[in-house]
Amino acid sequence: SEGTNREVKDDLQKLLDAELNPFAEQEKNLVRLLLNYGNKLIEIQYTNAENEIAAIEISIAEYILKGLEQDELSFIDPVYQMFLYEFIIQINQEKIPAATYFTNHNNPNISTTAINLISSDHVLSDKWKARHNIYISHETDNLKKTVDHDLYAYKERRLQKLLRAEIEKLKITTNEEEVQNLLLSIQRLDAQKAVANKLLGRTII
Repeated sequence: SEGTNREVKDDLQKLLDAELNPFAEQEKNLVRLLLNYGNKLIEIQYTNAENEIAAIEISIAEYILKGLEQDELSFIDPVYQMFLYEFIIQINQEKIPAATYFTNHNNPNISTTAINLISSDHVLSDKWKARHNIYISHETDNLKKTVDHDLYAYKERRLQKLLRAEIEKLKITTNEEEVQNLLLSIQRLDAQKAVANKLLGRTII
């Protein structure tokens, strides 16, 4: 039937997308969090100038963007990356865009994607939960926990892939300067990945 053929095509497209960008589902979920909760405030702790633990409130949009910027990461999917650019531009103007900013966007790729993501608000598939070990009764019960898990799980996977790529380059590099640069890069990526794993509560031996 026509409906079955469409479902088969959709499944094949998902498989192709996953092969081209294995991080697409995680990027989509982070954009969904930005759209639905970007202007919500969460409390984070930091060490102040007096070396004391202090707390400040920050929007979820700023928290996610700073987290990605910290490890020099951007999204691979060009449409999801457009959302990041829009949030960066607006935050630099001291604004946090509402979901309607994106659903009414003049770029149809952005507006269509935004509408689809917002319509699936609060819905995480059972497969997604099982695959990424998300065991929370509802994502709004503890937004910081939800955002932390999704952000750092994404960062850990991206950093792991970058780390492997650098290790493969090191195997075939003979130039001494390039070898030193790669070793420094590997050391940096390994340290960043360790931080992500620590914040995810994982112990890597």
